[in-house]
Amino acid sequence: MHQQPTDTQVMNWDIYIKIEADKVSQETRKQLSSRIDQNNQVSNEIGSGIDKILNQLTRKEIREYGPVNVIRNDKTHREWETVFSVVNMAGNSVVSLTCSGYYLQAITLVRQELEGLAQLEHIIQGSRATKSGPNINVIDAKIRRVYGVLSEGAHLATHEVTALQAPMPTGQERRYAQLPHGPSVIPRYSHEVADEIFEIHIEIRQGLNDSLRKHIAKLFPEG
Repeated sequence: MHQQPTDTQVMNWDIYIKIEADKVSQETRKQLSSRIDQNNQVSNEIGSGIDKILNQLTRKEIREYGPVNVIRNDKTHREWETVFSVVNMAGNSVVSLTCSGYYLQAITLVRQELEGLAQLEHIIQGSRATKSGPNINVIDAKIRRVYGVLSEGAHLATHEVTALQAPMPTGQERRYAQLPHGPSVIPRYSHEVADEIFEIHIEIRQGLNDSLRKHIAKLFPEG
């Protein structure tokens, strides 16, 4: 059992948590390598789409004196691309947090990913939500089905969801580090929780990839 530090020894819990998170990450990447490979495949597809349009800031227009390059200036496309970039940037952080056992932090980002996907559709429809969350009914039912659980986790709304990251002891821990009523103060690996977060994250990433393909088709209809 973990020994309490003496008056002259103060435990640096930030360091201790990081050490345990690194151990959890090793276990996660070993046990859930297939999920991580799935995620990498979707990310590569998104990256391929980005590469096709990267830095193409101008488009050709034919004028009476010949073709000219004109700066792209479409408000809807600009707003769409900004939200897309923010959502896409979070992908690696979701994987890293999940691998390390920071499940509620990962869930919070996954929820933002889902809302971002909905916001992309709102922008296209001209109904962007600016003062409240987007209406997630604009996205596929398969993805939005988990929104309630994600919101519960993001808001730390119940003991049950919060305990996903700070579980009670099971007797199989590498080291005991519990608060007086049992919750862990260090990350612990949960195969079921990590696997479900990855599954949801990958579904959202696939939706993001589909949305990117549609955007590219609008930008380059001739292609």
